[in-house]
Amino acid sequence: MNYKIILGVVAVIIGIITYIPYIRDVINKKTKPHIFTWFVWSIIVSIAFFAALSKGAGAGAWVLGISALLCAFITVISYFHGDKDYKMIDWICLVISLVGILGWQLTNSPLVAIVMVVIADLLAFIPTVRKGYSKPFEETISTWLLNALKHFIGLLALQAYNLVTCLYPVSLIIGNGLFGVVLIIRRRKLKH
Repeated sequence: MNYKIILGVVAVIIGIITYIPYIRDVINKKTKPHIFTWFVWSIIVSIAFFAALSKGAGAGAWVLGISALLCAFITVISYFHGDKDYKMIDWICLVISLVGILGWQLTNSPLVAIVMVVIADLLAFIPTVRKGYSKPFEETISTWLLNALKHFIGLLALQAYNLVTCLYPVSLIIGNGLFGVVLIIRRRKLKH
């Protein structure tokens, strides 16, 4: 079996395992995801998945596909157990993600879509970072750190390396990893 396929499967398995404690914590009302962030993420990760597939990502895109499904599921449970405080930036992120779809359709360029996805993802992360900074105990740290790991393994599983296939996973590795570290630092600071 091709090692890229093995890495793709490992990334998907980590992706599924990553969200088990998060979903449990949401249902137990320990973690309160920002519904708008997860809704936007479900859209933009789907865009990234299809764009990466179109540029030959192969098994490296599988982690994006499972992530899109899990983001959609978390959006649904966030409706019942999450933070529904919408800000103007949330609407801007949604518009940018939709513009990314439109840009891809008009230009027939998955690169346009990926650039818009990265911008929308970073902006969509703002409500979660804002909430996580002020309420770090309402986030599941392991989810964010394991997300960085799964996307790193997904990056290694890519069957084609180009800007379209690499840009988004790299941004996810950095964003999720840094957010996990911020949560750890904020929890330590608030305990003292």
